[in-house]
Amino acid sequence: MTTYKIPLKTVSENNLREHWAPRAKRAREARGAVFLALGNIVPPQGVRLCRLCRVAPRALDTDNLTGALKATRDAVAAWLRPDLVVKYVHKGKIKRNTGHCDKSLRWEYDQRSDGQNYRVDVELVLRDYRASILSDRRRTVQGLCASGMDPQVIANIMGLSKSKVLTLSE
Repeated sequence: MTTYKIPLKTVSENNLREHWAPRAKRAREARGAVFLALGNIVPPQGVRLCRLCRVAPRALDTDNLTGALKATRDAVAAWLRPDLVVKYVHKGKIKRNTGHCDKSLRWEYDQRSDGQNYRVDVELVLRDYRASILSDRRRTVQGLCASGMDPQVIANIMGLSKSKVLTLSE
C-alpha cells in the first residue's frame, strides 16, 4: 500500500447554499493541489483500490464526505489513468473532463481527526499479481490434465514437480 499526503482543506459541498463561482473555485483549487502533490510522481500500475481519507478537526457524515472529496477523486482518477481523460472543445476553448476512470478501480472514503490539521491522504492498494499468476497456472494445468496429457509431461513443460501438477489439477 502506498500513501500520499495532500495538504488540502475540504468542506461539505452538499449543504452550502452559495453561488456557483466559489464552488467552482474550490474544485479547481482541490484539483490543483492534487496535481501539485502528485504531478511529478509516476502513478503505479495495477491499482485495485484507492482510499481517500479526509483529515480534519470535525467529521462529516458519509454523504457529505463523498461530496467533499469529489474534486479530489476526479483529480486522482486523472492522475492514475491520464489516457481516460476526455478532452473536448467548448466555446472555442479546450476543456478536460477528468471524472473518467478504470471501472476495475474501487474507491473508498474514510476520515479521521488530527487536531487542527487539514489534509487528504490518498492510499493506493495494488493488485496481487502472484495470486493471479497462480490461478492462471492452475487453469492451464487443469486444462492440460483434462485433455488427457500425462502429468509428468506437463511437469516437464511447465517446470514444475509432478506432485505440484497433481495438486494443481485437483
